[in-house]
Amino acid sequence: MKKSLILRKANISDIIQIRFWRNNKDSRKNSFNKNYIDHNEHAKWFFDTFLNNKKLLFIGINKNNHKIGITRLDKINKKLIEVSINVNPYFRNSGYGENLLCETIKKAFKKNENIKILSRILKKNYKSVKLFKKIGFKISAKKPGSFEYILEKKNFKKNY
Repeated sequence: MKKSLILRKANISDIIQIRFWRNNKDSRKNSFNKNYIDHNEHAKWFFDTFLNNKKLLFIGINKNNHKIGITRLDKINKKLIEVSINVNPYFRNSGYGENLLCETIKKAFKKNENIKILSRILKKNYKSVKLFKKIGFKISAKKPGSFEYILEKKNFKKNY
């Protein structure tokens, strides 16, 4: 079942919540960097990302005005963007992740429909692998411990 949400650009008021989500034990388990992130390290990452015109941070908000999670788009080059997602631990397994990811991808394709979207996922992150495949990502590379998936617009499951 599709869960309704809106996507907005992240702002300074989101910094603490994003760090809380990132340091959640399941988030760390499914991240390439498994370290606990302290306040200073997170603030540096947040502002470096926030001020970088090749990166976009989005927050998903549900109908009750709860923050559902964060997505990030990183422009690698003119033809490739990397996407990442982290769902608020309180809303995991509730059906929001799919819509959050799809709304982000729609924004990426709206800016440039000829791009490809990349995602790097740890092999043990079965839920993310299943989610990305469900919306049309195809495996493009197998790395030690991880997979790379690519989405082209023609493969994007548009019924979201």
